[in-house]
Amino acid sequence: ATYLTNGYLKTVIDWISSMKGIRLKDFPSFIRTTDPNDFILKFILSEIEKAKKVSAIILNSFDELEYDFIDALSSILPPIYSVGPLHILQNHIQDNDLKFLGLNL
Repeated sequence: ATYLTNGYLKTVIDWISSMKGIRLKDFPSFIRTTDPNDFILKFILSEIEKAKKVSAIILNSFDELEYDFIDALSSILPPIYSVGPLHILQNHIQDNDLKFLGLNL
């Protein structure tokens, strides 16, 4: 796979205004696919369409960290609430029946 060594993955994606300086190698490999029928890509696109129909979206992040990104998403998606970082609260879960969920809610 020459794209791993020829510098191609260092290509900066300049058309995502809220993610300045992001490179191809910063994206997960399933996003870099060239196959429009890729299972994971189709799944992600399906989830994005579903996200447009919900009443709100909760992100495990905080505005100061990702303001530009959250602001850009807010222009095309329902209200977005950043409530993180949630990992700090993980050890404070009192209900043992919920502990197995960890941060997977």
